[in-house]
Amino acid sequence: MAWDCATGNGQAAIGLCKYFKNVIASDASKGQLEYQFNRNNIMYEMFPAEKADIQDNSVDLITVAQAANWFDLDKFYKEVTRISKSNGILAIWPTACIKLIMTLIKLVKS
Repeated sequence: MAWDCATGNGQAAIGLCKYFKNVIASDASKGQLEYQFNRNNIMYEMFPAEKADIQDNSVDLITVAQAANWFDLDKFYKEVTRISKSNGILAIWPTACIKLIMTLIKLVKS
């Protein structure tokens, strides 16, 4: 199972649903979840990153796309430890990385 934390409308969850049988896509904002991309194996839930409504030791992959700077990271990492399987993976990427990569691609192509 994968958890896309702070999913917004589920952009990252869409990619995950191709590789995982079950994806939990959560956000603390009801407004963000109203614009969700629906797929059969994505379950959208509303809860904050620091208090995940997910069973202990149940998640293989946790993703956070562009939102970790808003978290109370100490509390979030405790949740990650609680819900991750022993070989679970946490993947976080910020907006700045995406912008840098796009800029580098443009420079290489020019």
